[in-house]
Amino acid sequence: MSRDRTIDGTIRLNADHVVAARTIVRRDILSQVEGPGSPQQIMLIGDRNVVGRSPNSDIQMRSNMVSRRHLSLVRVGGEVYCKDLDSHNGLLLNGIKIHKATLKDGDTLQIGDIVFVFYKGVQWTSS
Repeated sequence: MSRDRTIDGTIRLNADHVVAARTIVRRDILSQVEGPGSPQQIMLIGDRNVVGRSPNSDIQMRSNMVSRRHLSLVRVGGEVYCKDLDSHNGLLLNGIKIHKATLKDGDTLQIGDIVFVFYKGVQWTSS
């Protein structure tokens, strides 16, 4: 028999109940929407991530249209910057060829035949 009570829409738990809180964190992610390996969600961990075809890349893409070290994603403070690492096919941000730029929530990045959507501060629940 439960001794929990609802008073004015508020649930009050007795001492027999244990509630485990989950830590909520916010992570920047790349959502791969096109190209080999899509769809997938890639969580950006750390302050610097190199994206490329090389197995030594932080984020490896399996496409011959992607350079071994294609682009870097660098977090400075609360901002994430993308920078082309002198790749063969270049870097497109929202359809425009760029060398370096600050990413905004919802921006699209294209490297070769791979397209990502950048999402800033997505809420993740740790397990």
